[in-house]
Amino acid sequence: MLKPVNLLIVVVIIMICVFSTSTIALADSFKILDPGILPDSTAYELKLRLEDRKLAALTDSLEKANLHLELADLRLVEAMVMEERGKPQFITNLVKSYKENLEKAMQNMADALSQGRPVEDALAAVTAATTTHTTVLTDLLDHVPDVAIPAIELAINSSQIGSNVSIAVLEQILAGELPIGPPEDVGSPEDIEPPEPPEAPEPPEPPEAPEPPEAPEPPEPPEAPEPPEPPEPPEDVGPPEDIGPPGDVGPSEDVGPPEDIGPPGDVGPTGR
Repeated sequence: MLKPVNLLIVVVIIMICVFSTSTIALADSFKILDPGILPDSTAYELKLRLEDRKLAALTDSLEKANLHLELADLRLVEAMVMEERGKPQFITNLVKSYKENLEKAMQNMADALSQGRPVEDALAAVTAATTTHTTVLTDLLDHVPDVAIPAIELAINSSQIGSNVSIAVLEQILAGELPIGPPEDVGSPEDIEPPEPPEAPEPPEPPEAPEPPEAPEPPEPPEAPEPPEPPEPPEDVGPPEDIGPPGDVGPSEDVGPPEDIGPPGDVGPTGR
């Protein structure tokens, strides 16, 4: 007998196969959703702010995942209505918002799975929804201006990834490769002994006081210079010889009176 979880997975896979054979019915059923306020309304910004507040108030990962998935559905319905009303200028932003909400839904499911939460229902919802999303987005490609095509192609890629990941995770749960259910009870915090406080480190030994430096030895006084020897006394040469009084050289020789040259001579007339 199949376990409830296994039975749910089998039903989801059968639903996907059936839905895949009737893409027109999927798209038509998707149009039944009421989009409420549309992007061409002045109240649309208020609608988005209210959605953000609702998301911020949630703390449970699975509840956030389900709300993001609902908002992804809503953005696609808004895009379809805008295309039908001949207002394709809104489609690019709507498709980008769809892609963001789908990726956040997958991220919150991954968080819930890591917490050991039961995510089978949420994964089954993503698998079925992304199959519809891919059909709707592919249909939009034929009715939008070229400027919106890159955003739609990215959204189709995200939708296909979401579907493939959901199916792969469901298969792992079916094979018992992923744990499901709440984590094992580890007891109340009171039952857990607190860790022993770490031993206080021993105080470091004080450093040894450095030895005082040895006093330098006083320098030896310099040797006193030897006194110079006194000079030898000069040799005794005796008193100077008695050379007497200056010699008498006598009177100078009498050379007589000068010759009488007389008065200036008359030398007579000078020769002519």
